Amino acid sequence: MSTWEVLEPNSHPERVPAPRRQGTLLSHDGNLILYGGLDSSGAELTDVWHFNCITKIWNQLPHAPIATKSAAIAGHSLYLVAASESLSSEVHRLNIDLYAQEPPNWDTISIPTNPLTPGPKLRANGTLVPITTGYGRCYLLYFFGEVLGNNDNADLYQRSDLWTFQLPSSDVNVKATTNLTDAIKPAEIKDQIRSKLGTDTGEISWTEVEVQAPGDLRAHEDKVHPGPRGSFGYDVTPNKSGVVIWGGRSADGQPIGNGWMIQLA
Repeated sequence: MSTWEVLEPNSHPERVPAPRRQGTLLSHDGNLILYGGLDSSGAELTDVWHFNCITKIWNQLPHAPIATKSAAIAGHSLYLVAASESLSSEVHRLNIDLYAQEPPNWDTISIPTNPLTPGPKLRANGTLVPITTGYGRCYLLYFFGEVLGNNDNADLYQRSDLWTFQLPSSDVNVKATTNLTDAIKPAEIKDQIRSKLGTDTGEISWTEVEVQAPGDLRAHEDKVHPGPRGSFGYDVTPNKSGVVIWGGRSADGQPIGNGWMIQLA
């Protein structure tokens, strides 16, 4: 039976995160990563902390270059996405390694957004989750979010598009496991061959997702797409190849009572 437990930190009072609200708390290797949020005055925070659930000690990681609610952990890296400019988007990455010889640094990838290099348009509060299509092929799924209208008194309106950002493929080295698909990752082998041949591997690039409803759902409430919506619950599916979303509010502020599962193929 599962029970609740209070995790009282053993860290010095000066080495714990400041009080905040709307921070992002993520799981990594049985521990926790805390990022950002708002302080008591409403100012945005960009600090990053690692909490060891065994020793109950906080360790601070380098501050993020931006404040955003679009944060996710894939592999051993913390990713942040910002689409705050109309002509580009940025992906920021921090390797989570407390015992590295050199302190970790943030890497930033700026990707122009135009008809030749498509990418997510300007938005705030876009949802970001890590997914995989198997055999070492990993992505960040970035979807929905909000954008302010053109005039000063405009309300926020909601995006309904979905995008994947292809991450570098997993290591090709064979690892001890009882699962063949976890033992070796063919995607890395394929990408190395493509790279040698001068063929684009698709890494570090955005691709828009085309959502197609199964035939038996096409007439369900005259709706074949989960968006637009905001303030909804979400999580990746157990096989990490899709995402489940539930509830939230519609573009006109009305509560939504349905749920959707989006499976990536």
